[in-house]
Amino acid sequence: MTTQKHLFELIRDAEDLYGSIWPQKIGRILAVIAGEISVSGEDEHGVYQNTAEDTRLWLLDEAKKAEQFWGYSEKPPTD
Repeated sequence: MTTQKHLFELIRDAEDLYGSIWPQKIGRILAVIAGEISVSGEDEHGVYQNTAEDTRLWLLDEAKKAEQFWGYSEKPPTD
């Protein structure tokens, strides 16, 4: 049975961020990102009206801004 890695582990592994402080730093970064995700409000049932696609597009847009000096590519590099 395969277990799915946690998001911080996927980031750590993809970017070679090994070291004792990286899991905590990645966790804090993810908390900041989660706090910045905008929602378009709630419907009558209290359900937020943004979608995973909205969040994905926002994150990709933010990644493009952050990587503007390094030549952004939406597809992660393959080894």
